[in-house]
Amino acid sequence: MQNDTNMNNTFNQTDSINNKGSLINRIMGNNNTMPEVGKGMTMMHYTDRTPYEVLEVSDDSKQVVVRRYKAISKGSEMGHQDWEYVSDENACQELIVWRNNFWKKVNHNICISKENYKIYEAMINENKYAEAREFYDSCPLVCQKEYQKVNVFWGVAEKYYDWEF
Repeated sequence: MQNDTNMNNTFNQTDSINNKGSLINRIMGNNNTMPEVGKGMTMMHYTDRTPYEVLEVSDDSKQVVVRRYKAISKGSEMGHQDWEYVSDENACQELIVWRNNFWKKVNHNICISKENYKIYEAMINENKYAEAREFYDSCPLVCQKEYQKVNVFWGVAEKYYDWEF
């Protein structure tokens, strides 16, 4: 990865209007903003938003390394939205990729293989609980990559906390 963005690329992220969550987050989720090192990223959740800093962008702009900002409250009363954003070198770096027309967060899960899980599940369905538990405990663990769809807005790092939700 390099530290610059190929601005000739654009990816149009769309979110169904039927999805749940705040209207503002759904509107922000429909965008074609592009990642750029040094600029922020906002990840939209149901009603809240989380600020990130962009650390690296691949040449084709399809892989982005981000890290969550530490958001420090500057307000004194419940309901405020006054935050100071500070780079947090202790925060984990996360990989966001453009895949199948959506931005997705890459997660790694430690678990038993899918094949072994099918065997385990069949034992459970046959009410062989003790054998299933013994089989499960004897299975080697594997690391499986998972892609989780996320709604992001590039170029702005913004925290929003819904105090009433």
